Amino acid sequence: MSFYADILKDGGLDNTRILKTIEMGRYKKDVVLTGLGKNCLGTGHLIEVLKGVQKFGNLNEKNFLSEEIVRKISLKGVSRKKKLFLISKSSHNKFLARRIDKTIKWDLMETKSIEEAVRDSDYNFYILISAIKTGKLTTRTRFESIAKVKGNGKINSEVAKMIIETNNWGKMGLKDCCMAIKLSGGDDRIARAVIEKKMNLPDMLAREMIDALELSDKHILIVQAIQNEVERRKSLLIKAA
Repeated sequence: MSFYADILKDGGLDNTRILKTIEMGRYKKDVVLTGLGKNCLGTGHLIEVLKGVQKFGNLNEKNFLSEEIVRKISLKGVSRKKKLFLISKSSHNKFLARRIDKTIKWDLMETKSIEEAVRDSDYNFYILISAIKTGKLTTRTRFESIAKVKGNGKINSEVAKMIIETNNWGKMGLKDCCMAIKLSGGDDRIARAVIEKKMNLPDMLAREMIDALELSDKHILIVQAIQNEVERRKSLLIKAA
């Protein structure tokens, strides 16, 4: 056992010194668990330990220790807004985000509250997935979230996939769809979906092509699709001449 853990066992330390001892002990398992065993660290201190474990802790111990720390964090009587703020404060720790997500009654919330929850969590992956599943997010928030999602390794592929599958493309015009590409941060999956679902290239007018290029911020896939169509039409004209 680390001598830092022995120091913690002796007691007599205030919260600040317990936190400092855990830090000096490099967030090793025995030091962290001994510190947690004192049952005197508040939420703010526990969040700091959680962040330290994720940043400096042993790779093989991180998940176990994170779960132990998250269990110690009291959410009783804490407002939804404050709970969601804890997610970003913890650098989007997945165990804390999942626990908080389970406490939210998504089925009872309206669009305004759901969107506020997404923003309060700083677009956390797990909160965002639950919000998308309600089907109540606005189009703008859905597509913006692809570029803004955080947590879970910042992987946005699952978010983009869900949005493509659940989005009501029939209710969106071509202009809105092209704007969605820009809102998503130029996500290629969204651009491909727009080309496949909304761009009837053979029938597009010149002004529609220009609008698509402008509103999509000249996304490379949109540029290529329109360029290919223009070349096709040019070839037909040459053949007909």
